[in-house]
Amino acid sequence: MSKAELSARIATETSLSRAGADDAVTAVPSIIDAALASGETVTIAGFRTFIEESTAGAPRPEAPRTGESVALDASKATSVKAGKTFRDAVR
Repeated sequence: MSKAELSARIATETSLSRAGADDAVTAVPSIIDAALASGETVTIAGFRTFIEESTAGAPRPEAPRTGESVALDASKATSVKAGKTFRDAVR
């Protein structure tokens, strides 16, 4: 399903206009990204939970040639967990 098809279906099944539905579909990823960047967990009940997880610390691997320890910056990863309703619908 494309973004345009999703917008059309949302407009059909709600009281939103097609433009309003398109605006909502466009805004949702930006809102989720901003919330995760600020450390929030985003839960859409029955669908998905988005969690910004920090790594335990920066890894310190060794350079293959010299054997020296190389400092790397700590990173974050986003975890996405499917809700029960979503899992049951996909099965």
